Amino acid sequence: MSDKNLGPVIMEREAYLSKCLNEHLLCPRTYVRLTKEEALEKLRKTRCNLNQVRLHHRTALTEAENLYFQRAAKLPYRIPQFYLTIKVHKTPTKTRPIVSCVNSYLNVFSKWLSHRFKELLSFVPTYIKDSFQVLDELKTLKLPPQAKLFTCDAVSMYTNIDSVHGLEVISSWFEDYPTEISPDFPKELFLKTLYTVMNENVFQLDDTFWQQTFGTSMGTSCACAYATLYWGYIERKYILPKWQQNLLYLKRFIDDKFGIWLGTPDEFTNFIADINSYCQLSWETTGLGKTTTFLDLTISITQNNNIHIKTFQKPTNLHLYIPPNSAHPPGVLKSIIYGNIRRYWLQNTDITDFITVTQQFANRLLARGYNKQKIAHLFAEAAKRLDGIITTNRCTENTLYLHWTWHPRDIKKSTLRAVFNGTLREKCGFNNLIIAYNRPKSLRDCLMKTQLIQPEGSRVSSLLPPL
Repeated sequence: MSDKNLGPVIMEREAYLSKCLNEHLLCPRTYVRLTKEEALEKLRKTRCNLNQVRLHHRTALTEAENLYFQRAAKLPYRIPQFYLTIKVHKTPTKTRPIVSCVNSYLNVFSKWLSHRFKELLSFVPTYIKDSFQVLDELKTLKLPPQAKLFTCDAVSMYTNIDSVHGLEVISSWFEDYPTEISPDFPKELFLKTLYTVMNENVFQLDDTFWQQTFGTSMGTSCACAYATLYWGYIERKYILPKWQQNLLYLKRFIDDKFGIWLGTPDEFTNFIADINSYCQLSWETTGLGKTTTFLDLTISITQNNNIHIKTFQKPTNLHLYIPPNSAHPPGVLKSIIYGNIRRYWLQNTDITDFITVTQQFANRLLARGYNKQKIAHLFAEAAKRLDGIITTNRCTENTLYLHWTWHPRDIKKSTLRAVFNGTLREKCGFNNLIIAYNRPKSLRDCLMKTQLIQPEGSRVSSLLPPL
């Protein structure tokens, strides 16, 4: 896949492997190569260490958490896999390294860390969950005449967070703000597990094995929250106390900052220099102005010093919605239409901007091959939902869930409900039936697997000197 969801990329194997090795894995600062035996032994030790730490601190976990780990221990696991996405929007073309940790044992604990991180993210004053939170907060602001907008972007945030410093910073949250954190929080287990996840990221590329030795552990579920909390501590401890009087508003989504500046341009230059002085992580800014882009929003200050917002869409966006012949459940198209129309409605200050972006959305669906009458009906239904004419109040108590793979020529959902109502409802003890579909395998699943399998005679190990 290309980066930024710009569609599939076809690349010769030799060129792809050259980028994997020369642009990433052969960097001695970040990765070290292992033999298969060394990798398997490290994975075994990591699993044993994580289990021992968890069992030692099991009384600090809730009943649900202990049950989660007990069930996870019985599942089969795979070695994390390394692959690249291609940055086709860059000139020259660059690549983004990714480690797929899905179904790996390390990620079982990383998911638990991600769950526990949510309790700590609320202490980060600049943290936002999504752009909808920005929309709500900007509505309450009154801007003085000197207000200017700015954005900042972290340069390679994950790979530039030193794990030693990162773990020290996370520990500092517990030391500096102990009254804010619940006394039931499993601090010791949390920090020990985080140390292992950030330092024992072992993965595979074809028949070669590697370990990440620097930066945020790629592909792990907690990486995003870890990086957010890391810089959040620096902001709260050092940056905000010094610059609060110049900042009417400052929010951050992982490595993207948006702020409203009240100081002078020279003070802003000093502010940027200051945020680049605390660690190896550096930030680039677009500078001060009356208009800026943040996430999927174009934010402007009007002549009356009011905030004006409209939907932002990158010119390179291919809008590759699922085609009409794809074997997806019909509810997927309905959710795409409703979700986008609701987003456009909330994001646009002017009704004309909402109408324009909604018309563009409809035309893109037609270009993908959808029937005009069908999507017109779904657009009208979505509008009614936004107006509150249609409400959904589905009861989930005493409900039977039927989960299976969707097929276009399968039994209709209405038929299944009729069978349930006519035969099973009175005998099985359930009042409701919810049918949960998952899609079958797609071309993407078949053609873009994360595990690379080279043909015999051209394995990745043949491109490297023997260990």
